[in-house]
Amino acid sequence: MARTSNAKILEWGTPPEPEPTGWDAIRIELGNRPGEWANIGEFTTATARKLAAERFRRADGYDVRTAPGKTDNRVAVWVRFGAADDDAAVETRDAAAAPIGAETADALASGYVRTTKDAAASTRKTPTAKRGGVV
Repeated sequence: MARTSNAKILEWGTPPEPEPTGWDAIRIELGNRPGEWANIGEFTTATARKLAAERFRRADGYDVRTAPGKTDNRVAVWVRFGAADDDAAVETRDAAAAPIGAETADALASGYVRTTKDAAASTRKTPTAKRGGVV
């Protein structure tokens, strides 16, 4: 006896759009609420570092922080979107406006300019004992 299929057409039209799941859904939710912190769960410290390095990178605009978790050897991972750009702008502005060091100020006041000969002398390596040598 031959097998027959019970398949039939139930509906015509376009299929629904797939719902984002997993990390994509978290990124979308964070993008909808920029600047707000979200606890995405408890992970081991290694996994938390991996999330910060690969999934929620600072270069992409995410800020990741960890807090002690409720279970042993776990940390709670908190993420926000949109704050990293503000922090980077503040760091750049602060670095540009940083006062010069005392050594640089003294050199400028005395008129002393470091020459390439002075630079080479300051970076010269000190001699070390060779392998098998008498110390």
